Amino acid sequence: MKEALGRAIDPGDYVSWREVGDYANCVEAAVRTIEEVLDAGHAAEAIELAEHALLSVEEAIGSVDDDSQMGSILGRLQEHHLRACEKARPDPVELAQRLFERETGTGFDVFHGAVATYADVLGKEGVAEYRRLAEERWQRVGALGPGQDDPEKYGSRFRISAIMMALARIDGDLDAQVEVLQRDLSHAYSFLKIAELYREAGKSDLALEWAEKELEAFPARTDSRLRELVADEYHRRKRHDDAMALAWAGFSERQDLEQYKNLKRHADRASSC
Repeated sequence: MKEALGRAIDPGDYVSWREVGDYANCVEAAVRTIEEVLDAGHAAEAIELAEHALLSVEEAIGSVDDDSQMGSILGRLQEHHLRACEKARPDPVELAQRLFERETGTGFDVFHGAVATYADVLGKEGVAEYRRLAEERWQRVGALGPGQDDPEKYGSRFRISAIMMALARIDGDLDAQVEVLQRDLSHAYSFLKIAELYREAGKSDLALEWAEKELEAFPARTDSRLRELVADEYHRRKRHDDAMALAWAGFSERQDLEQYKNLKRHADRASSC
């Protein structure tokens, strides 16, 4: 069956946009055979076939002119894989190792968020192994400050950061989530996410502190959402003049109807207190 899947998925030299439809239909038919194997009660074999097919599809995508349909096929294969794991209950440590390797080693987000998606299958032992592998990799990720960059920011760095964040969320550990975001403060969005995390946790003073740090770090390219968070916190503290200064700054940068409405909303809030 592996050989048959390989032949069906192999795109040859190149699949043009005119041929993509027929090619994708052929691949989808091959993928359905994995589902049939699973439905027939052979879950362990379905796991092996799904992992083999995922590798083959990833390799094929580079030779396909329009890969949107291939992305959908990758999604279905991952669904089959999860369902097969739920039925077969493979060794949790070995599964964790395979999932981690695939999640961190692919450019197509295959198994993205696997530690949360597979948490029930992995159990405590598998999640612990996932954590061990992730923390070992995380130690090699350096901190980035405002204005700094990393060529792997949207590659390997992004993937391991997402894994560490998922682990912190599983634990319900707010400080661990903040620590992950603090590792990359090269852009305003990280400051915003930290501020939002603290705000959602009811720690408004820390939320304001991190939001103000962003205003200092990115005075010329402030994230408008973060500016609104700061202005809102200022209003709550009766610092209406400071809130209006931020609203005026937003209006000065972009003088359109939406910014005018936002400015008026802040003015109304200030005058009502």
